Amino acid sequence: MKKFIIALVALLLVAVVSFCIHDVMFYNAWPELKDLPRFRSKEIYSVDNFTDCTDYAKFTYRNVSDEDLENAKSFKKTDKEKMDEILNYITEYKSFINNINGMDEVKNAYDFDKAVVNESDYYRMIKNGDGFIIALYYFDMESQILYYFHYCA
Repeated sequence: MKKFIIALVALLLVAVVSFCIHDVMFYNAWPELKDLPRFRSKEIYSVDNFTDCTDYAKFTYRNVSDEDLENAKSFKKTDKEKMDEILNYITEYKSFINNINGMDEVKNAYDFDKAVVNESDYYRMIKNGDGFIIALYYFDMESQILYYFHYCA
């Protein structure tokens, strides 16, 4: 019985350590999410031939407040000036995934409605050295979904 309990405790310890390592690795890959409350679910779509270059993801949250996003260092409140830039990038992104062969997984998963973009939401843009947006995180406050768009043109 003692051996069984020791084995059970050891197995539990391995599971806890594995979960923690997985958690650390996930948030190292998605550092913008570290400052937000924990998401409820995630959907991540990538294209094998364009790994690290074409991604679409949705992270579903519950009860994220303006205060939560204002305290997250990397997110900014959407304003009229940025709305055009956000919408242009999303239009370019959709055109890119629709016009390149091999984008079926991302294309089939893509369900973003540009009509949700408004001034009550938050965003995070990542630009390359030339000032071109290479990734966009867009948090829709109404649906409590954080969208991620990423492609290399």
